[in-house]
Amino acid sequence: MSTTTALQEKTAAAANPAKIHIVRPVVDIYENSEEFLLHVEMPGVIKEDIAIELDNNILSLSGIRHQTVEGSMRIQEFSDVEYRNSFSIPEIIETTAVTAKLEAGVLHLTLPKLEAVKPRAIEVH
Repeated sequence: MSTTTALQEKTAAAANPAKIHIVRPVVDIYENSEEFLLHVEMPGVIKEDIAIELDNNILSLSGIRHQTVEGSMRIQEFSDVEYRNSFSIPEIIETTAVTAKLEAGVLHLTLPKLEAVKPRAIEVH
């Protein structure tokens, strides 16, 4: 475990008496001629607990999975988890058109490319 990750976990645990585990989510990134697509695994997170920020070509994602208590605890193997990751994105992204959708524990982000960089066919007259 890196020193930064250990420090983040200690900071999160100090801020909240119930320990929150900081996890870097599994991510697949695809590119085609029109866009970049990110698929981010965040099991157990609801859309209200997801934060997405785009600032100075840095895309930051976070989501918190809260555990609910349904009676007195006998054994606890689940805990609250905060998924966090950030990415540098190229300047060819149309930042005002980025979209996000949560489906079955996977956050799907679409980052369209600027029209100027998309391939286009030239008609011969």
